[in-house]
Amino acid sequence: MEEAFRRSGLSACGGAFLSARRRSDAAETTEKWFARGIRILLRENLKAPAASVDRLPAVFFAKGDKAILDQPLAATLHSRVNRAVCPGDPWISATKAALAYAGEKGLAVVSSYGNVPYSVVCTLALAGPLVVVCPEVLPFMASVTRPEIAAFLEDLSHSGRILFLSAYSPGRVSDLNTRRIERDRLIAGISTVLLAGEIRKNGNMERILSEAKARGTKTVHFSGEGETLANSPAHGEPDKSGRIVTIRPVAKRKFEHAAPELEQLAKGSRYLIHYTRACPGPWPGQKILDYCRSLVHGDRDSTHTAFDTLMRIIEERRVRGGARLTRGNCPVVSFTECVPREVRDLTEWRPALVRWSFEPYGVAFPLQSLFRMGARPVIYAVEAAYQDLSEELRHLFQLQSPSGRTWAPEKEWRIKGDLEISDSLGREMVIIVRTLDEARKVEECCGFRTALAGL
Repeated sequence: MEEAFRRSGLSACGGAFLSARRRSDAAETTEKWFARGIRILLRENLKAPAASVDRLPAVFFAKGDKAILDQPLAATLHSRVNRAVCPGDPWISATKAALAYAGEKGLAVVSSYGNVPYSVVCTLALAGPLVVVCPEVLPFMASVTRPEIAAFLEDLSHSGRILFLSAYSPGRVSDLNTRRIERDRLIAGISTVLLAGEIRKNGNMERILSEAKARGTKTVHFSGEGETLANSPAHGEPDKSGRIVTIRPVAKRKFEHAAPELEQLAKGSRYLIHYTRACPGPWPGQKILDYCRSLVHGDRDSTHTAFDTLMRIIEERRVRGGARLTRGNCPVVSFTECVPREVRDLTEWRPALVRWSFEPYGVAFPLQSLFRMGARPVIYAVEAAYQDLSEELRHLFQLQSPSGRTWAPEKEWRIKGDLEISDSLGREMVIIVRTLDEARKVEECCGFRTALAGL
């Protein structure tokens, strides 16, 4: 028993107040943690700046290379950023500059996860040395971790020198918002240098920086505005000598024909349309690390706009089903009979989803073709009707709101699972876009028929 406590970094006398059974269970759990490489550190082990030590939690759980703590630590801090992230955002350029500075000065990087800025820092510092402060119980100790987070941490753990650190023990923890603030303060508290990026006035990060400066922590500020402007193709880029060379825009070839509006193209025919939307964050099934790499490298579709989503469907030849907004766990692909003009009148901002309900991009298929593949109209009904539906029809259920709110004008249809776009279905498909330039890109890339939304 005493050996188990000693190896974990705790004093064995702490177990003297436990019953024999609890002491035995604690020793067994400690041995399991030790076998997984988990250690317990005291705040003195972190070698934080002297002014910060008393503000730190007394005990930490850690996994990884503890020797990193012998180096001076630097943290890159940003205020909360928009969910729709673009590779050209100033904070990304500022982060790159801050990490380059840390490398030049021989500083180990401190970061976290749970938001895009921290995840991007981890991605840029992947080779290490890197300290990852967890805003929760150390995931290697937790029984359940979100799959996408578990995959991200697994990717990080296979990289260079890394140390995972958590101030939370298994059991009850504070709410998520509180833990995020505690996480940010802890990162600032253990850092020798703070690399400040995009900081919002009167925000949480500004307060943390002000407190750190008052304690004497060195702070270096980085702005991505200049770098973003210099590297933008619209302004120029450096040649081999480092001079900025003006780049003239390449003349686009003339679009051979004007894409018709969908209503003209579909005159006399019935189509079902799957409208695409922006997808903030990773694509479904995309790893967080791969998403962050796409932002850092400036991949053309990394912004995940509604047009990017559309191009992804075209390239994959598949419309992915989802169950998030439907009753039950059956993934479906949703369509509507509404053309863009009708959709415009239904468009609304959905705060809970942080997006518009419709955007003028989509793929249209002949109704009869999808009907033969299993597409059926949605069943709008009251709550009690759901239990009366057979299992084969429950994926079509849509609650008719008792407040009088009706979804019927959306004229929704659904099909189970993913929709695979075969060659024959592709020949019937029409790609809906907003502009002629987008129509040109689609036809040059894939050769599919296009139509303008007309909005």
